[in-house]
Amino acid sequence: FEGSAAPFWNPGAKGIFFNLSLGTKRGDMIRAIMEGIAIEINDNVSLIEITSGKISTVSVAGGMVRSDLFCQIQADIYNKKVARYKNSEASSLGAAMIAAVTLGIYGSVEEAYHNMVSDRPRLFEPVPENAEHTLKLLERKHKLYNALVGGNVYGSFGERI
Repeated sequence: FEGSAAPFWNPGAKGIFFNLSLGTKRGDMIRAIMEGIAIEINDNVSLIEITSGKISTVSVAGGMVRSDLFCQIQADIYNKKVARYKNSEASSLGAAMIAAVTLGIYGSVEEAYHNMVSDRPRLFEPVPENAEHTLKLLERKHKLYNALVGGNVYGSFGERI
């Protein structure tokens, strides 16, 4: 709800709910939020692949990844394996690994990783039966975003009333 970050960098592109009906339930709204986040991240995963090569597994971290549903949604949208480790606070762990390398405890980040991360991740794999739904979601998102940007809807509705 704070605007679109990379790759679009559009602070005016705030979150919206689209295609609501009287039958829309709370769970539908929660799922829509999860799908929206994953779709936004997917745009960045695609850019990383363009510059760095094919990615087979995306490691996830943070509070939301405690949700199996969110991890599965990500696997389906990225069409890649999603790895969730027990320690989902990657920033703290990464800082500790960098510190250990800087202090000379380990010779490289790779060595620190292999010594400091002992658990094997739980893997979520894309479900082939979800592929058609996922493709429709991605297509709708891009059509809607382009229509809103092209019609200057974000610019017109950006000011508070």
